[in-house]
Parts: sequence; structure tokens; C-alpha cells
Amino acid sequence: PSLTMPWPHFRPRQLLEELTRGGLEESVHVTIPEGWNRWQIADRLARLGLINREQFLNRVRLEGLEGMLFPDTYRFSQKRNTDAVIKRLHHKYLKVWKDILGSKQQPADLDKLITLASIAQKESGQWLFTLDTTPFYAESGGQVADQGMIQQGQRTWSVVDVRKEGDLIIHVCEGSEQPKPEPVIARIDVDKRKATTRNHTGTHMLHAALKQIIGQHVNQAGSIVHPDYLRFDFTHSERLSSDQVEEIERLVNRKIRENIDLNVFETGYRQAVDSGVTALFGEKYGDTVRVVQLDDFSSELCGGCHTSATGEIGSFRIVSEGAIASGVRRIVAVTGERAEEVSRDESKAVQELKHLLNVQTESIGAQVANLMEEKRKLEKELQLLKKQSAAGSAQDLISNARSVAGVPLLAMKVDATSMDELRSLGDSLRKELEGIALLGAELEGKTTLLCVVADSILNRGAKAAEIVNRVAALADGRGGGKPHLAQAGIKSPEKLPHALAQAANQIENYLQNLN
Repeated sequence: PSLTMPWPHFRPRQLLEELTRGGLEESVHVTIPEGWNRWQIADRLARLGLINREQFLNRVRLEGLEGMLFPDTYRFSQKRNTDAVIKRLHHKYLKVWKDILGSKQQPADLDKLITLASIAQKESGQWLFTLDTTPFYAESGGQVADQGMIQQGQRTWSVVDVRKEGDLIIHVCEGSEQPKPEPVIARIDVDKRKATTRNHTGTHMLHAALKQIIGQHVNQAGSIVHPDYLRFDFTHSERLSSDQVEEIERLVNRKIRENIDLNVFETGYRQAVDSGVTALFGEKYGDTVRVVQLDDFSSELCGGCHTSATGEIGSFRIVSEGAIASGVRRIVAVTGERAEEVSRDESKAVQELKHLLNVQTESIGAQVANLMEEKRKLEKELQLLKKQSAAGSAQDLISNARSVAGVPLLAMKVDATSMDELRSLGDSLRKELEGIALLGAELEGKTTLLCVVADSILNRGAKAAEIVNRVAALADGRGGGKPHLAQAGIKSPEKLPHALAQAANQIENYLQNLN
């Protein structure tokens, strides 16, 4: 009987030689999709047992190979190690770009070269670059653009923004050098990209936690994913309680500690929505969509940058929550080192309060509440004393009043420490004087003129706002207010004494015109 060989394209002698050399060991085919970041590539290769994930990520980061692992389908021997896999991916990248550029340089010199497709300069001096391929993420879907640098020989430009214009990706750059139509090195700010990915994955986790804790009515109403923070707007009509905020933080941090692997894949839009994947209302999607999935905790359509596992986020803290519109609220949160800073600052504040109040941590709240209540009582007592003092001062001032057209008039400069104290004095004079009072005062570096009018004078048609403006105009001032009380700001304080001296003539003419 004939023997069916497992490798029919080999002759027996060749087969023996291959087996002897170990050339027919088990292999696996791996597809690296276009646009994947190093974390996604590392996850796929690590799951297949081809690399050590941490070694792969560290080497790619240290050697600046982000965006230089060529997307293609590869056949890897399962005996390959991490270095060999990286070398294979990067060698394919160098080979392809060497063919495109038609360069005779050695691969080592082509290490990170990208074709500079077009150059333009704005009136502001900023440069607009387009590249044949780019590691930079353009602002989209709430995620801010990458920053970094583009280098051409000794010339460098800072990439301050990246935008999509139709099918083009525009790199907005700053630099004084004139670029040339030659290949460039493009390098993102890796630390900012990492921080952004932490915040983007954190945003998805926050959305899922809100739905789970607050209710399924919660929907995203806007977001910003920034290296320093994440901002999430959502539909909800009530303020979140402190217990709810704490519960959301606990749930997100528990999922971070579980170190859930992100499953990122492409599928049909209708298939994704029918399977329960969250799609944003009002967002336009194509027939094929990208899904970012965290086990059964979160599943959303998203084209942004993410961590490969939730554990990379480190920690999550909510720093503020409040309303921004009717039925829409906003949460600002931080992750990673920023979250640690928030925790340290809060811990420091607690330690300072413990020292100042001389109490244990659990007693701080009660002690502060007692102090606030005592403060409110003292403020009420102080206001009562001020009113009593104002009444006494009013009696002393009335002796300076004079009669104008049969109406008692008091026009003078007084000492007051606040606007409340000045108004309190005015109220007392209005009751006691049964006439008109004009009081000038210096308050917090500004000069103010206050006018009060008694009810008996109001009945004749007089208005405090009209009176105060007549007198204030003599000192380049203007104001307004209610019929019985008005105030004006004085622009020329040096003219106030003259204005008060002329108040009698102004008011006499005013009162005569009322008759």
C-alpha cells in the first residue's frame, strides 16, 4: 500500500533533511490588521504563545517602533521568541518602505522613515504636513489628537494638533525650519498617548457603571478624552448622591483590578447593534464598525485608542459631578497617576484637618458641622449688632440734616466696612429721618453713593434712582436701583465732596419739578 506523506511537496530525502534541521515544526498564521497599536498586536501574539507580552511592549516603546510593525498576515514558528517576532514585523515594514522610496540606503538608515506627501504653511507660521502613513491619532469621537514631533535630518517640528480633512490626515506643526520634500521621522508623545488610552477605556467603564448603578436610561450626551482627564456628559435629571459616586468609583476600580482583556474587533453595524453593542445616538456609522468589548461589562462601537487590558488604567477617581443643562449632567474623572495625585491630595487635606481640629478621621465631618453651625449663629448675632449700631449711628447723623423745600435732607460721607453695613445705615435713616439721605462711602477701594427716600416723599413721585444720578453725575458717577433705595458708582472720588455740597440745590430743583 502507498504511504500518504503529510508534506506531499517534499521528497522523502528532503523531508528527512527538514525534520533533521527542525524546519517543519508547528507554525501558526497571524493577521495584523492595519491601524492596530502595539498593545493590540501584543495581545494577539501573546494569546498565541508567540511572545512575552511585557518584553514585546517594552522593546517596541524603548526603540520607538510604534507604527512601524507592518500590517500583514504572517506565518510564525511556535519556537519563535519575542525578539524574532519583532524583527520579522519590522523587517517587513523596512522592506516595503525601501521598495516604495526606491532608496539605496541600508535598512538601518531607513529605520523610521515615512514619506512626506505634502507641505503647506498657514499665515500664522504653522506648518501643515500630510504623510503617506502616520502613527498619529487625529482628533475624533471625543478623543483629542496625539502630540509629538516630526524630524527631517537636523530639522524638527512639534506636532500640536492632528485633524481629519476628508480622506487626509493633517499634522499641524510648529517650527522655524523650512521642510524639504524628503522622508521624515514621525514620533508620537508616548506618555500622553498612554494617558489618553487609559482615559478612553476609563470612559467606557464609567458609562457601563452609570448604566448599572444609576439606570439603563443613562446615555452618553458627549465626551472628551484628554491625556489629563476624561469628561463624560450623560442623560440624568438628578444630582448623584455621594454614595452613588462612591459606588461608581468602587465598581470601576474593581473591574480595573480584574485586569479584563479588551476584545477589539470589526463586524457589521446591524449585527453589532442587534447583539446589544452600545451605539451613540446621532453618530454616523458605516456598514462595518469597530467594537471595543470588556467581557460582559461593556461593549461599545468605538474607533479610538484603548488599553489592551483594564489593569493598565491603574486607578480611577471622580473629581466633579454636576448639571450642565436640563436633564444632562457631567462627570470629570482622572485615571492612573492623576487619580493617585487626587488620592494623595485628599489624604493630605484629611491629615491637616485632623491636626487642626484635633480629632480622628471619623470625627472630622461632625466637628466641621458643629463649627459651621456655630459660625451661622455668630453671623446672626453680628448682623443684629450691626443693625443696632446702625440705628444708633442714624440718630447721631440726623442732627446733621437740613431742610430743603420742606424735606429733611442728609448728604454726607460716612465710614462703613461693607455694602451691607451701608445699606443697613440707610434703612435706619429712611425710617428715622422721614426725608432723603445721600451717603458716600469708600468700600473695598471703590467709592459708592447711596440714596434712600422715605415713603412720604415717594408718595410725591420722588425716586431714589433719579436723585442719586443727579448728584452722582457731579462726580462722574452713575447708578440705579429701586424707588426707595438706589446706589451709584463714583468714577472721580475727588469730586464727591463737591457733589454732596451741591446735593441741596440739585434736590430742591428736583422736588420743585415734581409739583
